[in-house]
Amino acid sequence: MAALWLAGRRLLETLDNADEAHLLRHHVQDAMWEIDWRGSTAGAWTYPLEND
Repeated sequence: MAALWLAGRRLLETLDNADEAHLLRHHVQDAMWEIDWRGSTAGAWTYPLEND
């Protein structure tokens, strides 16, 4: 799950389009939810992903 989150954060840095960034955040969160639905909702994962 950490590798997926890290890859998502790194990709967000390269996007200039706000719509693409929004979609990427949702894809990363959905994928993390598939791995561990309880752990993926922890603030340690969601806050840095949503707040650049």
